[in-house]
Amino acid sequence: TQPADNKYNNGDGDASLDPYWVEPLLSLTKSSSRSLVRQLQHQYCPMGYDPSASPFSTLLSSSNTTSTDENSINNSKKRTTSLLSFIRHQKQIHFNDAIMLVRVGDFYETYGIDAIMLVEHCGLNPMAGKARAGCPWRNVQATLDGLTNAGFRVAVYEEWKGDDEEFRAMVGTDAIEQTGGKSLKRRYLA
Repeated sequence: TQPADNKYNNGDGDASLDPYWVEPLLSLTKSSSRSLVRQLQHQYCPMGYDPSASPFSTLLSSSNTTSTDENSINNSKKRTTSLLSFIRHQKQIHFNDAIMLVRVGDFYETYGIDAIMLVEHCGLNPMAGKARAGCPWRNVQATLDGLTNAGFRVAVYEEWKGDDEEFRAMVGTDAIEQTGGKSLKRRYLA
């Protein structure tokens, strides 16, 4: 049985993630991408990304106690950054059926299911053994090609380097508030 079978098909047809992602997760062939599936936590995050997940989560049995799962969820909520909050919000509202690549400096990063798909279809490695992956900006076209050739939609967010007034003019007045204020770099859908 594939690891994804146990986690997402629980017998009553009730999956804890967007149904769009069940088939791609069940179709994983690379051991590096399949090993990341057990780190996913969809109870609180549309991407399933748990920043406190251990790279060794795949070695733990599926009979962990509920209190352990609840502790993991509570710890992950506490460790959410404003960038991760922005990404989760965009994923939940706009791109639940697309892979999001978000520019962070010289890299495009993904989390959770999106990262697993990069590992599977683009040959990238997970970061620190977690369900997190990325590619340098110079390789983004090859990454996009790998994902679109596999049949996925991809949303690419770029960092904004101008001032707030230019940003408002480009994306709308409420965009500044949605990005979390001054503490988060502005990002826009490319």
